Parts: sequence; C-alpha cells; structure tokens
Amino acid sequence: MRDRAGDPGGAVRRGRPRARLRHVAEAPRRGPRRAPPRLLTRPPRAVAAASRGPHADRATPPVSRDGAAEEDRAVDVALRPLARSDLALLGEWLREPLVHEWWHDDPAPEALERQYGASIDGRDRTALRIGELGGEAVGFVQWYPLADEPEYVAELVPFLAVPEGAWSLDHLVGPARHRGHGVGTALVRAALAAIGPAPIVVPVHADNPASAAVLRANGFAVVAEADLEPDNPAHSRRHLVLARP
Repeated sequence: MRDRAGDPGGAVRRGRPRARLRHVAEAPRRGPRRAPPRLLTRPPRAVAAASRGPHADRATPPVSRDGAAEEDRAVDVALRPLARSDLALLGEWLREPLVHEWWHDDPAPEALERQYGASIDGRDRTALRIGELGGEAVGFVQWYPLADEPEYVAELVPFLAVPEGAWSLDHLVGPARHRGHGVGTALVRAALAAIGPAPIVVPVHADNPASAAVLRANGFAVVAEADLEPDNPAHSRRHLVLARP
C-alpha cells in the first residue's frame, strides 16, 4: 500500500501505479510451517522489525486513509469488480478532503480512465473492487503483484527483503458516515480472502496511524521503517512497512 490509506475508517493506499498508497491490501491462513519465501532481491541492509505497525498512511486504531480510528465491530463488506460506471463515484470520493489527503490522485474523469482503464479491461493483473455494505457502495480496494511494480520494489529493497510473489494493496472508505465503524477493516479482510495465502507488503505513511491500525487488525505487523516518496508531496518521506506473517 502506498500512502493511500485515506479515510479515518480504513482508507489505505500505498501509492500504486505511482498512482501509488498508500493505500495501503490479507494475512495468510495459518497452516503447516513452510520454508521462507525466496527473495526478489537481496536487501542491502536489514531493518529491525517494529512491534508497532503503521505505515505512515494507514495507522493505529483501525483507521485508513483519512486517519480516523475504527470501532472494533464485525462488519461484512461484499466486493464486486469496479466498472467504468463507478468512476464518477470514485472521483467524488477522491475529492473528499480527508480522502484526498492520503489518496492524492487526480479525480478528473479522464485521469481516472487513464489510471484504471487497463485494469477494468483486464489488461493487467491489478484487481479493482468496490466494497458494498447492504447494497450501498462504501469503499474501494485494489491489490496487485509487486513484480508488476519494479520501480516501487527498487524503492523498498534498501529497507526490507521483498518476498517473491508478494502483493500489495490500497483501500479507502468513501462516505464519511461509514468511517470509524470497521468498514476499512472489513474491506481489507475481504481483499485478503480473495488474494489467498500469498505474502503481502504494504507501506503506510508514518503520520497515518489509522491505516496501520486497519492492517494490524487484519494480522499485519510492522517489519521496517522506510524513506519513500509520499503519495502527497506535502507529506514527509517517513513510512512504516507492514506485512502479514
């Protein structure tokens, strides 16, 4: 996830296609112990794993992009593929100040078509999903293999070993009234179920503890601190990298 966790109830976006998080898909189901994954590259230096867990964009009490803490409730969100007809709604969400703070994308229709059109058409491996609660669209989540983001992997490599076959994800909760009620946590939970047991690595801005909280609620832990390009140029480069064990 890049710096995008943009809503106080679960907006996490890391910064993908630089249109990248913040924010921010997943913990693999536990089973028999497996050998550690091979690395895509060898990290030049090791970074001590942190016991706290926000990547600057998504953070503490499950909050996502906007940074609001979520209540610990059981919420079930259904996912469906993002369609072109959803881009206008996505643009509205991206214009929301709290979301825009962490998911700093151009909400113009032509910009959204450029960013998401290929994925909607199935021309790349990025999965785009709208989250629905009781039939109402309440959020957006995307996940993608890091192997398809070589520049982003190169940025991460100085700070941690990126497992082969790793994925990342970003999510946001759109309507303000749904933030802080577990929707962001449920969005990420549903995305993780779809991704399966693959390793997942999500950077979050250090100032976005809410997003980190959403990830932690889904079994992620902080594995590194990293100096990364922020999604929003007004932010610092301080990030936390979370991964699910």
